Amino acid sequence: MRYLVLATLLSLGLGCTSQKKQSQSMATSSDYTQVADSLLGKENKIQYLMSADSSYAICYTQEGNTPQQPESRVKYVVLDTQTGSSLLDGLLSNGKISWLDAEHVQIVRIPGIIQEGQTIEDYTQVVNVKTKKSVTKSEFNNRQSE
Repeated sequence: MRYLVLATLLSLGLGCTSQKKQSQSMATSSDYTQVADSLLGKENKIQYLMSADSSYAICYTQEGNTPQQPESRVKYVVLDTQTGSSLLDGLLSNGKISWLDAEHVQIVRIPGIIQEGQTIEDYTQVVNVKTKKSVTKSEFNNRQSE
């Protein structure tokens, strides 16, 4: 009887520990969403783009692109999903942001008129989220091919 009570208490203790660890890991994964809510406004519809390894998240809201407001505005922040810290943030008019690879985001700033001899790559910045160094997409592609 004593062993049965001991086994029951032990299994309950292990079960509670397992649930506690699961809830802690779920809490840390949702911390970055709370940071995004506070930075972008909880009332806005926030969209998330995860990096390939889910270490970082692009959190953004988009306004406009309607007949009343034809120019779209994207407000964004790039967050470290483990710490919830903000790595990059900004506001784009007629632009977009997306992942290029696990550590680089590409930010497209679409101009009203593209100059002769230029392509959209000349208006696309590639930013390393760790170092915050930025180059044009053309320069990035040239460095990758070397």
